[in-house]
Amino acid sequence: MKCEFEFICDKAWSDLEDIGNDKMKYCSYCHQHVYLAENSAELERLANKKRCAYFRPDHQDGSEQVVLRFLGRVVSK
Repeated sequence: MKCEFEFICDKAWSDLEDIGNDKMKYCSYCHQHVYLAENSAELERLANKKRCAYFRPDHQDGSEQVVLRFLGRVVSK
């Protein structure tokens, strides 16, 4: 992947506020939308915009081996 997490948040996807969109939730702690990345290409697009993202291994495209799920702000390398 051509991106990395600028920071890892200690919140879980289930901690975030449901806003009626399966691919986006709202964090009331930092007042940011958090976007679900289902593969590394989506994560890279979010990194180009410096968005908060949630990347789950079970939605991984197989090009990278990821052991943990990550939630935080993602940036381009």
